[in-house]
Amino acid sequence: MTSLLKRTPLLLFALALMLAAAAVTPGAQAQSSCPAGRAVCGGQCVDLSADARNCGACGERCDSSSQCLYGTCQPTAQQACRGGTTSCNGECVSLFNDPFNCGQCGNRCQANWNCVGGACRPPPTR
Repeated sequence: MTSLLKRTPLLLFALALMLAAAAVTPGAQAQSSCPAGRAVCGGQCVDLSADARNCGACGERCDSSSQCLYGTCQPTAQQACRGGTTSCNGECVSLFNDPFNCGQCGNRCQANWNCVGGACRPPPTR
């Protein structure tokens, strides 16, 4: 028991050295913080607004016919939407009357509300 007590300061010192070495290991910073405009996904700093494997959120993948633009999967240039529609998560929709993408992708109107001219409106009263 006395021998263990004599070694305790040495063991604590060794433990402190290991923890200090881990804190300055290359790559350790990428796992805990990223530059502005980036987020940690799977231990890597990624741009959620442009990374097709982490589009808008970690693990949100765009399919092979889409690319990540501004954090949403959009069709590639040759598959662009036509006729006043916009791609929201790979689907062409009208931002003027789609209650799930009213005015912008992902903007959902409240239950029973309508999207009119790109703004959520309550149902008409009778």
